[in-house]
Amino acid sequence: MIMNICPNIIFTDPDYVLLPPCQQDPVPPPLIEKIAACLATRFDAPVQDIRSHLRAASLRRYGKVRRVDGGDLMNASTLVAFGDDRRDATFVRVSCIFNHH
Repeated sequence: MIMNICPNIIFTDPDYVLLPPCQQDPVPPPLIEKIAACLATRFDAPVQDIRSHLRAASLRRYGKVRRVDGGDLMNASTLVAFGDDRRDATFVRVSCIFNHH
């Protein structure tokens, strides 16, 4: 089920902007277990406490991202359909850094 609940533009990084289309889905139970185990280890907290917060979590996926300073528009292949006459030459690597104080 695709829900159109996303605002038009999302700024998460000063250099990039996330654009529609977007889709929001519940986090699959196997992924909840992996995330809970990872966070429990990282923050030295009980897995069951973390798991209880993740059960209501959802994942929001965006179909496009653009570099703010005039860069290319990059499309997510799972959310944006391409015509037969188009070629997608984009590659994006995402990394997250968590700081615990």
